[in-house]
Amino acid sequence: GYMALGEGLEASEARVVPPAVVGDGVAIGRRSHVGPLVVLGHDVKIGVNTRVERSVVLDGAVIGDRCEITDAVIGPRAVIGDGVTIRGRAMIGEDVQIGDGNELAHGVKLFPGTVLGDHQIRF
Repeated sequence: GYMALGEGLEASEARVVPPAVVGDGVAIGRRSHVGPLVVLGHDVKIGVNTRVERSVVLDGAVIGDRCEITDAVIGPRAVIGDGVTIRGRAMIGEDVQIGDGNELAHGVKLFPGTVLGDHQIRF
């Protein structure tokens, strides 16, 4: 499968599975798994023990530790806390902040600038 890795990629002890496109300045934490079918924009940061599959994560987004992102779009500069699950065609807008321990699924959409506290949604 196709794989394009940007300059400055930090991914020691992480796994990137093609097909995948990874922008410049991306950091992927230890024991994290990215791909297949993933696009990571420039300057995306992914924490430790996190899985991202079949998703697009736009420029400057930050995903915490122990997260699972599947079949989702994460907007630019979104900040996702630790232990968050996002799946099922969820769309997370630009500059959204999601606190720890939330679970978003079933096509949920968070509009740009939304702030969701810790442990607010789980379904």
